[in-house]
Amino acid sequence: MTEIKKELLYTGKAKNVYKIENDDEVLIKFRDDITALDGGKKDTLSKKGAYNALISAKFFKILEEEGILTQYVKLVNEDEMISKSLDMIPLEVICRNIATGSLLRKYPFHKNQELQPPVLQFDYKNDVYHDPMLNDSIIIALKIA
Repeated sequence: MTEIKKELLYTGKAKNVYKIENDDEVLIKFRDDITALDGGKKDTLSKKGAYNALISAKFFKILEEEGILTQYVKLVNEDEMISKSLDMIPLEVICRNIATGSLLRKYPFHKNQELQPPVLQFDYKNDVYHDPMLNDSIIIALKIA
């Protein structure tokens, strides 16, 4: 297990971001926390942080093998990775194959209904506004991307 000197910069619903010695990089710690209902329900799930870190690292490696630049640097512990420091684009991209959660509360889908083709959803990553769903026009109007 690698120990890195760090200073907390940000705490999210499922991960912490830390400043480290290299100003061009940050340490991301994936936690075992799980949330639902905009953070209204909270619990933990053993090894969730480790699985999320490993899956994220794998996705970043696949993207880079295809010539797509990412912020990924390396996995340093089972639940921690080093990433390039950057300004986050406040978009959450959700690909839904099955109707669950907020999709059921907002639209007339049946629970666990298969979505064919999958639904691609963009949310504004902002707790103050409760991560509302976006469309292309709103993204452009807000100058998010």
